[in-house]
This record gives sequence, C-alpha cells and structure tokens, in this order.
Amino acid sequence: GLCAGLLGIDDRELLAKLLSDTLGKKNPAMLDINLKILEKGVDLGQQAAGKE
Repeated sequence: GLCAGLLGIDDRELLAKLLSDTLGKKNPAMLDINLKILEKGVDLGQQAAGKE
C-alpha cells in the first residue's frame, strides 16, 4: 500500500482485488485486516508523496 501511494496508484478497488486474489486465497481469515493495512499504506504513501 505504501509503495502504491508513493507511486500515485489510487485505484483502491483494483488494489483490494489484487490482495484478495493473492493473499486472500492463502489466508482468508486475515483478508479484512490486510485490506485495512493496504488502505492505511496507500494513505501514508500519498501523504509522503505530498498528494494529500
């Protein structure tokens, strides 16, 4: 998420789908937590890049 935010990738729906398709299959119980971490990472990346 942090890297995506720094790179200006803000398509959160796409990022969530990618996360679900990869990590969600391995550990579905952790998917919700991982999605929250992804969201926070994107926010922090955007702030660091000066986009927010």
